[in-house]
Amino acid sequence: MDEKMLDAYKELTPVVYGENAIKYLKSGGGPKEVCFPLHWHERMELLYVESGELELYFGKEHERVLTGQTAVVSPGMLHRGVAGLMGVSYHTIMFDVEKFCNETAASRRYLSPICKYKAGFLHVAAQPEIKEVMDRLLRALTGSEGINSLVAIGIIYEVIGLLYQYCPSDSGMLHGTDKGFSRVVEYINANYADRITARSISQKFGYNETYLCRRFKAATGITVMKYIKVLRLEQAQKLLRTTEEEVGDIAWKCGFPEVGYFSNCFKKNFGYTPSEFRKLKEERINMDNEKVYKMDFSKVYQLLVNKAVKKGRTRDEVYEVTRWLTGYSQAGLEELLESTLTYGDFFRNAPRLNENRKLIKGVVCGVRVEEIEEPLMQEIRYLDKLVDELAKGKSMDKILR
Repeated sequence: MDEKMLDAYKELTPVVYGENAIKYLKSGGGPKEVCFPLHWHERMELLYVESGELELYFGKEHERVLTGQTAVVSPGMLHRGVAGLMGVSYHTIMFDVEKFCNETAASRRYLSPICKYKAGFLHVAAQPEIKEVMDRLLRALTGSEGINSLVAIGIIYEVIGLLYQYCPSDSGMLHGTDKGFSRVVEYINANYADRITARSISQKFGYNETYLCRRFKAATGITVMKYIKVLRLEQAQKLLRTTEEEVGDIAWKCGFPEVGYFSNCFKKNFGYTPSEFRKLKEERINMDNEKVYKMDFSKVYQLLVNKAVKKGRTRDEVYEVTRWLTGYSQAGLEELLESTLTYGDFFRNAPRLNENRKLIKGVVCGVRVEEIEEPLMQEIRYLDKLVDELAKGKSMDKILR
């Protein structure tokens, strides 16, 4: 890969690690949803598919990661991910390999080459030995068995050792070249919705068109125009998921002057027309919401308490933010915890929802609470966000707006 050219794809959002130098997230997506756009980063990433299927694009290579398999993203690896036809739920484990290096010969032999982009692994690990160790790693990271952080660090070493044993590869590593070409990618990223072509880009930057196309494909695995189309389609899908704009307006905004052509491209890439995708998304949201609403209140609430207590907060603090949000009394809360009330009814029957709850903003469970359109689900996520802020150490006077 062309390192300097790919500067424009580099993920800039910093990752905040915990005491074990590992970051864990659980993510997912509906049928053919873009899970993450084309990018690369300096950390190592393991994507363990819990259910469904994840389609990964590594430059010119396309891999399907099935349930129980692990996608391996080495540092410097250009990649993007799309959910399969049945959607996907997956776990992401991120870590900076440099944080695991030490003065031992084994570290110099096996870890240093990864840091220097001189060693990598096959994109998909399906071996039962790796599945077993990934299951243990997830148990350690989620705290489901009370495993301490030092054990998780040890398992990371074990994972890397097994990857060297079963999945060694040197494909896809970055290598240096001149700095100027990254400006081309930055320009495309900023102007993909305009009428730009390989010829117009070549003329703007003073490159021979044939040279530009050959160089771009060598670095990314796809042609200039295919990349532009991918950017347009990813943005179009995002607008279909997050706005109520007309399909024709979205097509125009994303660089497709013809609605028919846009629909054909969208279906070829994602398996659904834009209208079908939007309907599918709405049906999935309604189905997922109903599952949450029917859950047992006492069981869900205990999970919220556990989350806060694990981070050094108290059960009473969770009660306090709940009373502030919903208007229930302490006696009322304790009575409901002994009942068979559903989670949806807990919020539907709330005595007095705090008017300042609208000041709660930010991301929790992968969604921005202030942008949630379904009123009942938004109330539920308000409580999730309050408990999340507790767990992150925010002071009570700042949590209770």
